[in-house]
Amino acid sequence: MTCQHIWIVELSEVHATTRGGHHRRKVISSQVVPDVQPPMDAIEYAECEVVVKEYPSFREDMEKRGIEDMDLVMVDAWCVGYYSDVDAPNRRLAKQLIFCRTESDCPMENGYARPVEGIYVLVDMQNMFVLDFEDRKLVPLPPADPLRNYTPCETRGGFDRSDVNPLQIVQLEGPSFRTT
Repeated sequence: MTCQHIWIVELSEVHATTRGGHHRRKVISSQVVPDVQPPMDAIEYAECEVVVKEYPSFREDMEKRGIEDMDLVMVDAWCVGYYSDVDAPNRRLAKQLIFCRTESDCPMENGYARPVEGIYVLVDMQNMFVLDFEDRKLVPLPPADPLRNYTPCETRGGFDRSDVNPLQIVQLEGPSFRTT
């Protein structure tokens, strides 16, 4: 069975800034919409991770937690939310969630199994710098535990289950949707 996808994309204008064009502005019917912030893109996520890992206070506080290898550290940027116009950010900001893997060469490791807690990092995403940093509390890392990973050799003694019955979903009258 083959699937066919048809995409219709209408490009009206592209606005670039000094950051090389990563910051895009919302355009509707050839009009730039004021006070609208675009979502972060993959390039910005990667840049943000580098900025945080190179920040001296961050590195010092990671060492206090026994983490010296920055290749094991995962920095996830999340857009800053707000509740009303009063606390709305006037620039693109991101807060970081920090995690630490146990092995840098294990592609199947669950990197989210060991959160690094107590560190607060706020990054200005437009200019790529740490705007605010605080180590609020030294919380020990969860211990390395192979059961937190999801590879068969670590979670089920090295074997996939053999007692799983096949799953079949049948819609006798066909699907309730159609694709064009």
